[in-house]
Amino acid sequence: MKKLAIIVLVVLLSNCAPKIYPRRDIARLIDFRPYTEKGFMITTETYTEEYEPVGVVSYKIIPKCYTYEKKSLLESNFGCDIIPSSELLDSLYFMSKKLGANGIMNFWYREGEVGAYNMREAFTISAGGFAIIRK
Repeated sequence: MKKLAIIVLVVLLSNCAPKIYPRRDIARLIDFRPYTEKGFMITTETYTEEYEPVGVVSYKIIPKCYTYEKKSLLESNFGCDIIPSSELLDSLYFMSKKLGANGIMNFWYREGEVGAYNMREAFTISAGGFAIIRK
């Protein structure tokens, strides 16, 4: 009986312990140079020279997420793929080019969703702007 009480106590205390998640450093670099070299301009500012408006473009990537068997009580059993920002930018570039645009002004980039209620939304990335034809 004493052993059973100890086992129950250990189980109860281990479930009450705070979960510790390991540190993860995630750096993002959004490099416009590959597009600039192709004559395609991307800027966070408003383009002040003459242009023809094409339309508002945006692209969102929701990552693949998965669960796996825990190896310890402190380990999370859920993870999501980290999506390179270049993959997002390539998609936005090709979509804009199909519309005939040679630039995007008022470019914006977001990582995660504000008020994300699940991990997939927390790891979502999106970008967009106003596609234009510079003259």
